[in-house]
Order: sequence, then C-alpha cells, then structure tokens
Amino acid sequence: MRSDLPPELHATQWPPGWKEFDPTHESAEIECASYMECLVTEQLAANTYADELDREMCASHKLKGRKVTPIAQSTVDPDDLLFLTDDPTEPFAFVHLTWHVETRPDFPYAKTYKSLDDFFADCFQDS
Repeated sequence: MRSDLPPELHATQWPPGWKEFDPTHESAEIECASYMECLVTEQLAANTYADELDREMCASHKLKGRKVTPIAQSTVDPDDLLFLTDDPTEPFAFVHLTWHVETRPDFPYAKTYKSLDDFFADCFQDS
C-alpha cells in the first residue's frame, strides 16, 4: 500500500483499461521511453512521470507549477496517466505524455477533474 496517497484511493476500483499506478515499475518504464525519445531527439526524458510531465510542459500549461503524483495508468496506452494534484478544486488530472518538450499550452494533453467520479464517467463514456 502506497503511503503517499490518501487512504480513500487505496480502495478504488479502477475502470476497465486502468490500473493503480505501481511506482516500483516506474524507472523501467521511464528508461524505455527515454531511450526511444533519445533516439529521435537526442534529449533524455526525466526519471519519474511527474518530472517528465514537468519537462514536457511550457510555462503557460495549466498544470505547470502544480505538485503531481501519478495514481493510475492506462493498460491500453501507458502514456496515459491520472495524476493527483495539489489543486483542491480540481485534484485529478488525466494526462497523455508526449515524450517531447512542448511549446504549446495544450500539449501534453491534460484534462482536470473535480472528483474521481467525474474521471470515471469520462472513462465509461469513451468505452
């Protein structure tokens, strides 16, 4: 059980296509993505998903400056993550990582949510 998350998140039943984020696999996943990014751009990716998100965002991105912690990851596309943020009004953010340093505020794509139920509703609407 992760001690860095609120207790209510531990009992979460994730929608189909999503799983609880496992930080023990993070370094291997990042290493693989970083290798692929380096082949294309000769730039190294970050060491954590939170750092990678920060690396990708331009100064005007809506999540720039926010503290983020990955809590769930798509089993369909591992570049899709759900982050817990430090924004009390919209504490959840779905992000699709691009593995590139972006210059536009709409990349990497991010959608914030007021609750997990709102995120789940989107997941079930898309399926």
